[in-house]
Amino acid sequence: MFSSRSPCCCRIISAIVCVCILIGGALAIEISESPDHLVKGDTVTLDISGLNDNSVFGLVILGNFSVYPDSAFTFQTNNFVMPFTLKGGNISTSVNNAKTAFLTVQKGEQRASVGKETIPGGRFSYSDSRTISAATYDSMGLSGTVLDTTQPVTTSFQLSGVKTGPVNSRISFVLDGIESGTVQIVVYENNAQVFSKNIPIGSQEPGTSPQDYPATPVTILLFPLCFAVALFLYKQLQ
Repeated sequence: MFSSRSPCCCRIISAIVCVCILIGGALAIEISESPDHLVKGDTVTLDISGLNDNSVFGLVILGNFSVYPDSAFTFQTNNFVMPFTLKGGNISTSVNNAKTAFLTVQKGEQRASVGKETIPGGRFSYSDSRTISAATYDSMGLSGTVLDTTQPVTTSFQLSGVKTGPVNSRISFVLDGIESGTVQIVVYENNAQVFSKNIPIGSQEPGTSPQDYPATPVTILLFPLCFAVALFLYKQLQ
């Protein structure tokens, strides 16, 4: 049996403590979203804490909504506040069940639009690699006409890149264009999903998807577990 002063004992306990610190640092990101139910014009807020610089951050906004009688659709975020920069970033979007589709981004007097008048198969997608600067964007969204009015329109909007900026921040935007449906917000850190939440829009009852989960409980459980293992080994090695 080793003595309490054994170099081996000290090395083992030190290694466990280091692993606990590394695991805790890697999983320390915390995310919360509000509100739990939306109507057209509501502001969505995403509070993020513990997101370190040089982390690969990804935000995905998925929409699934009913079709208007005139067969036109809009899925748009207004006053989109991006509190940090995503270096080497990427903006990508897609829409299903569309006859025509256009992606439009506006920031101040700068306005960019890309799209198609005719979409074979009803699916439009676009991707652009660029640094996404911390700023307030007047609007970012998709618009077009529906291919099949008996089916819902599904959309995807994604921002990703290497994060630079404050550790604690808030992303916010006003949801516009959807009267009834659902929006799902998904967050990735270093290519691992750390947050997902379904939010009903319009007349649907509030509720969350079984896939919804926060990122914090794993961190909360790991620290006591590591401490208990270290304490057990310390007693055994005396």
